[in-house]
Amino acid sequence: MTWSDDDRDALGYCTDTGQLGDRAMELLHGCRILALESNHDVRMLREGPYPGYLKARVGGDTGHLSNDQAAEALPSLVTQDTETIVAMHLSEKNNTPSTCIRTLAAALGAEQANSTFTEARTPDGHLTVVPASQTIPMAIY
Repeated sequence: MTWSDDDRDALGYCTDTGQLGDRAMELLHGCRILALESNHDVRMLREGPYPGYLKARVGGDTGHLSNDQAAEALPSLVTQDTETIVAMHLSEKNNTPSTCIRTLAAALGAEQANSTFTEARTPDGHLTVVPASQTIPMAIY
């Protein structure tokens, strides 16, 4: 995470942790832009094509954060300073952008902002939730 000179503007980034410990929760709390791993949908991983050992690694405590884990953490991480949540490291086999955004949006009371449910916003428009692409750069201001 990087803090600006005024100690209020921050970008938080967290992937490949498998879980969010107390220190990660502390450091990510209140970031203006929060890029948080939301790698897989638990059902899609369980029923998907990966062999058992890989499913266990991805879903384990040292693997990747699921949509549900990210969603569970968001209410504790988001403050009035948070403007954008970027879902990171989405699995191409065990997740979809709309599945991810639906899960994260529900945790924040955000609503569908486009026809494909790949963007959500809180009713007051202050907070946006979007997925990062695996192949297309994105800009956030």
